[in-house]
Amino acid sequence: MARPNDIPVPGSQPYTGKEPERTERTEPNRRSSIMIDGDEEEEPNRHEVTFEDFLNYVREKPEWLYGKLRLIHERFEDVVEDCEARLAESELSGQSKDGEIVLMKNRLDETTERLNQMTLDRDAYANKIAYDTLHPVDHATAGARSSSKSAKIPDPPLLTDGKEPRFEDWLLLMTQKLEANHDHYDSPQLRRAYVASRCDGKARKHITPRLRSESVNPYEDSVDMLEHLKTIYDDPNRVTTAKNQFRQLYMKTTDRFHDFLSEFLYLAAEAGVSDDDLKDELYHRITTKLQELTMAEINSNGSFRQFTSFCSQTASRLEVMSHRIQKNRQYTSAQGRMGAASSSTASATVKKEPGTPSLTNSTVRTNDRSQLMREGKCFNCHERGHLSIDCPKKQKSDLEELERPTEQNQTTQNDSENV
Repeated sequence: MARPNDIPVPGSQPYTGKEPERTERTEPNRRSSIMIDGDEEEEPNRHEVTFEDFLNYVREKPEWLYGKLRLIHERFEDVVEDCEARLAESELSGQSKDGEIVLMKNRLDETTERLNQMTLDRDAYANKIAYDTLHPVDHATAGARSSSKSAKIPDPPLLTDGKEPRFEDWLLLMTQKLEANHDHYDSPQLRRAYVASRCDGKARKHITPRLRSESVNPYEDSVDMLEHLKTIYDDPNRVTTAKNQFRQLYMKTTDRFHDFLSEFLYLAAEAGVSDDDLKDELYHRITTKLQELTMAEINSNGSFRQFTSFCSQTASRLEVMSHRIQKNRQYTSAQGRMGAASSSTASATVKKEPGTPSLTNSTVRTNDRSQLMREGKCFNCHERGHLSIDCPKKQKSDLEELERPTEQNQTTQNDSENV
């Protein structure tokens, strides 16, 4: 491509009307030349054009040069569109990988936590064995000694209104806490006090009357307290509601597959769907397009995890294709509006002879105009070497249209003289 210093400033030399003298031809410098496709009959079909050649083409063959530059521009747009599509595909793939990384990180954290707990248990057992080895005791009195207490697990969050946290989650954590650390809460009084300490707001308001010493129906143990809270916050129709929602769950064309899969797995677990049925249930709830593309995979003996992985990859490819189709529609719509505007202008200013086939821009479809533009042909007569505004056939037709009224006037004048 030519550098700014290599291009002469327009108007720096007076124009004399004569073609500039050609100096001895030297090998073109790639920095001061461009590549332009030649005509089909030329060999080679693609050659370098210097700035001097470019000026000659501007003076002698401007339409031809415009067509070649238009071809270069269209190729550049195609390259840009492909790059954008690949970039969108890479971004979608990256988002999918990010989700997998988050899941793997969560699993790693859970494994690390379990490993740390197992390490603590191992060390505790090792210390106990070492202590018993160094300090032998009488087995008859060993049973009377109290064993070491269990390691405390984290406390569940405070229960307020049964929504955040959900009562079901809180109840599960509380039950696990009391079972795992039963040696810390070895009396009904301690268990009642601990459950009360993990309640606040409306939940605390419900249990306070039966915790008072003068209560007519006091709690006997923590089990009574949890059962009382169940009657208030537990949803007896939870499974039925989940089954109804699961029956009505179907993937929409606008849904992302990962979001739909997350909701599907949650409702399937709530509704008690068997693991053996998950694969078929998921296949019948995805979009019809995704069903067509995964038909071979559903009939295979692969696992549910393999099927969901295949669906995820296929859905990502469909999103990329949809993105490209949308961009192409927008581009075609814009070209169509431009073509319609130019066609209406041409039909308003040019008159055609009655009975002659119409070859104006108004009858040329958008696709035909693009094809003619790529081939460097006229929109009117479909021949090369000129634009539709300079078409000789159209000029001839206009001239005949203008001469026809003159001939009719002359005939009328002769008839009047004869009378």
